[in-house]
Amino acid sequence: MSSPIFGVLVVVPEELRKFGAALGAEAEKISALTVAPQFGAAAGALAGADAALVLAQAPELVQAAFGAVARRLDGLADIAGGNADGYAAADVWPGDEGAN
Repeated sequence: MSSPIFGVLVVVPEELRKFGAALGAEAEKISALTVAPQFGAAAGALAGADAALVLAQAPELVQAAFGAVARRLDGLADIAGGNADGYAAADVWPGDEGAN
């Protein structure tokens, strides 16, 4: 956010940490998703059809995509946490040196 008083970027480290934690939590949820049973049921319903062959390969591809998204979110969570720590360490105003 930009401060109208100072005209500079103001970062609230605790909010940045919360954002990082939220990203990490979503990454965990995505990592826990499983799709094989749903694709298996669809393939079973279409037994003998060409689509059933494609559905048999789909779980591995979808899980790989979910894994990529989860890893990206984990990486962003780490960056947010590290940046929050950096801002907290650097954010010292004159007369406020002992606050952090």
